[in-house]
Amino acid sequence: MIDAPDSEAKLVNALDKFVQGSDDYDFLYLVTKQKLGGGSLNPADKKLFSEYIDQRRVGYEELKIRQQFLDYDLSANDKERKDFLGYLSDALSQGVSLSHAKPF
Repeated sequence: MIDAPDSEAKLVNALDKFVQGSDDYDFLYLVTKQKLGGGSLNPADKKLFSEYIDQRRVGYEELKIRQQFLDYDLSANDKERKDFLGYLSDALSQGVSLSHAKPF
C-alpha cells in the first residue's frame, strides 16, 4: 500500500516531484486527501476523484475501493454497509485485486 504523506506540507513537498495533472500527481494527491480527510473529500477533490475514476486512470480501481472502504467506515446504516459489501463481492468476483504495485 502507498505510504501517503501525513500532512499538507509533506504532500506539497512530495507533489513537487511530479508533473501537475499527471496520473502519478493526481493519484498521490487523491490518496493523501483520502487519508487526511478520513474519507471526506471537499467538493473540488470529489470532482477530481470522479473524473479520475470515470477516465479509468492509473490506479483508479484502488482509489475507488479505498473510498468505498472509507465510506463503509463512515456509513450510519446497515443498507449502506450491505450495498458496499455487495459492491466488494462483485468486484472481487470479477478479478479486482486488492494487492497491487505502486503506480509510480
